[in-house]
Amino acid sequence: MENNLIKDFINKNFKGASVKKIEPDASNRTYYRVIIKKKSYILLDSKKELKQFNSLLNVYEILNDLDISIPKIYDFDKNLGIAVLEDFGEKRFDKLIHKKDYCNILMKSAVDNLIEFKNSIKIKNESNILVYNYKNFIQEISEFVDWYLPFVLKKELKKSVIDNFYEIWTQKYDEIKLELDTFSHKDFFCNNLFFLPDRKKHLKCGIIDYQDAIISDNALDLVSLFEDSRRLIKNFNKDELIEFYLQKTNKINQINNFYKKIDFIGAARQTRILGRWIKLYKLNKKENYIQYIPSTWFWLEKNLQNDFLSKIRNFYNELVPVGKR
Repeated sequence: MENNLIKDFINKNFKGASVKKIEPDASNRTYYRVIIKKKSYILLDSKKELKQFNSLLNVYEILNDLDISIPKIYDFDKNLGIAVLEDFGEKRFDKLIHKKDYCNILMKSAVDNLIEFKNSIKIKNESNILVYNYKNFIQEISEFVDWYLPFVLKKELKKSVIDNFYEIWTQKYDEIKLELDTFSHKDFFCNNLFFLPDRKKHLKCGIIDYQDAIISDNALDLVSLFEDSRRLIKNFNKDELIEFYLQKTNKINQINNFYKKIDFIGAARQTRILGRWIKLYKLNKKENYIQYIPSTWFWLEKNLQNDFLSKIRNFYNELVPVGKR
């Protein structure tokens, strides 16, 4: 264990425990599974991301009173960025989602939690959660022109191309009129969801890594769940779950525009993520993320089939023909 602070924390609080480092993801956080006296805990080391650690604690206070499953925080040190969390085990959604017997159960329980988010969370001004805006939108999609396009085209982009990219996206952003009034996890996808079979109904879905939560459109988390950039999930009825969500949140009258929003948000999200895969590869030497480019393009191409996004579709087809993707 390379971190002396973590060693000292474990020796002080979990002397004699078995400690195993958990395989890292894209973040700079480190997780350990600590087992002592037949009880298992997750130890979070977030010293490299103290801002996000504080955000985790802030959002925890909002979510903790809801009828949902998030890991209990048993103890934390704000200065060190260390927390002791409830262990949700090994049954992460991505390990089960492609099994036919599980897919519908997992997706339904996840959507039930998004309904709980929409109907139960009333955000106050002092909550310190970012309200998504146009500036955030531009920052996100810029990863496509900053990282993905130079990588795949192997040349510097002309200013006219970059200007055109932002112009057509801005036009569609103005037209879509997002409703920025919903608590959104922002990364509500399989790697952040756990199956908890011993719990009842929607509580079977355990939710982690909510520190980047924002106030955004209610379609955002559904897009993250249904159109997972890392995998193709097909064994569930997407339309049925969307209609169910809209009925339970009293938004069924918006169903036609909702599909347009799903494709707009989905296309923007996959655009950003294509850039993110290259950024992780170039800056952090994480070559494994390159493997997700085909599935990311799969979802992006599906989103761009919506005629509302025809200008963006034509721009992408001209700039990055199918053979170069």
